[in-house]
Amino acid sequence: MRGIAAVAVVLAHLGGPDGFESRWLAGGYDWLAFTHGPGQAGVDLFFVISGLIMVVTTQHRVPGPASAREFLRRRVVRIYPIYWVATLPVLALFLVSPGAVNSSAENPPDVLASLLLLPQSGLPLLMVGWTLTFEMYFYLVFALVLLLPRAGRLPALAAWGVLTLALAAAFAGSGNPWLGTIGAPIVLEFLFGAAVGALVVRKKFVAPLLCTTAGLVGTATALGLGDFPGTWYRALPVGLCLAVTVYGVVGLEGRWRLTAPAWLQKLGDASYSLYLWHVLVLSAVGRTVLVRLPADPWVHAAALVFSMTVVIVSALIAYRLLEEPLIRLFRRPVVLLPDSEPMPASVPSLPSAAGPQPDRLAVPPVPAQTRRQARNRATAHAPAHATAHASDRADAQTARRAAGQTAHQTAGQSAHRAIGQTARRAIGRAADTREQPGDQGADQARGLLRPGVPVQPGHQTRPRAGSRASAG
Repeated sequence: MRGIAAVAVVLAHLGGPDGFESRWLAGGYDWLAFTHGPGQAGVDLFFVISGLIMVVTTQHRVPGPASAREFLRRRVVRIYPIYWVATLPVLALFLVSPGAVNSSAENPPDVLASLLLLPQSGLPLLMVGWTLTFEMYFYLVFALVLLLPRAGRLPALAAWGVLTLALAAAFAGSGNPWLGTIGAPIVLEFLFGAAVGALVVRKKFVAPLLCTTAGLVGTATALGLGDFPGTWYRALPVGLCLAVTVYGVVGLEGRWRLTAPAWLQKLGDASYSLYLWHVLVLSAVGRTVLVRLPADPWVHAAALVFSMTVVIVSALIAYRLLEEPLIRLFRRPVVLLPDSEPMPASVPSLPSAAGPQPDRLAVPPVPAQTRRQARNRATAHAPAHATAHASDRADAQTARRAAGQTAHQTAGQSAHRAIGQTARRAIGRAADTREQPGDQGADQARGLLRPGVPVQPGHQTRPRAGSRASAG
């Protein structure tokens, strides 16, 4: 669904009165003009999915400042680095020619607010960054919610929704960008997604096919009016219908085991890169290729297919070469476990499968130079026939040392097998608890297989036979 949302946003920017189709392609065909209004709903779908994922992936986090800090750190790493990389070309263009960036906007972009995703009167340097401002606002609110016990998190989010309604009514039409952000009705879509996430966590899937059908029909009906008539209309009819759709689709996966094809899942993985880079890619393609094409229907159709293909391929490349490496670079393993199942900070010493090791294995070996000096002194002060005996004894010592090293290696291999068996049992216990994504208990257990190697974040535990992770 994230892949579908990102493609919808791309279509919205291709079509419409100010879209790339009418701006760069000759002929005035405007075949994608009808996608401008419905395509904007991709943003609303993103917000609903975001609320769902935050609830599902944090359900086992212990309440407190540590969970809140770790949540914010992971969100910052997920959002900012690749966003800054995508913003750099626009910033360079803005410094050289300020009028060339968001020329249709009333207010020029604020550089600092754009880089930090803070509210501002106009659009940020990277046009699509305005939605990320709402994302970061929601993440901040959700981090505060993680300070509360699990039972109080959903009521706290509901109270935040009531406060949003009050602010939206009290400061309607305010020109203050901060009030316009915290009092925007569109943030209610995060709350709708969080409600869906609460149902998913409890595995309450009611009539998934009916919910999916009703949600799609309701969304299509609401979007049939074209552009959104207002902010309230966008949040309530459209946002609510999309939330019902998401609930139905997740239910189809949770109850009926229906999943999206692999290519659509890969597109969903790269949806953030697709969202960030598509405006820059379309601008480059329009200025260099599309503007040179003749006004011909067949050329027009080929140009649209070519543009969409270039955008998707560029997003997949950016995801592999930029987004994933940046996430791995800035993330570090931090274990946050449920308070009911504490995990030791370090791996205790495990007995070897072959039994306790002899004490001689713990004695450091005598340096070779010291042994040679002893043999030389014995040779200098002994008869010639004793030298042969000393040589024989040295050979015997060498043989015994080789045998000792072999025993040491065998004992080490046995100990390693014991560690592996203990780790596999720990993984089995972690899987039996049916941990959800975001809980790293099984990740820590899996780390026992390779002592000294940090546990990489993002691994999911393997569900017990016959069960399925509810997050999908």
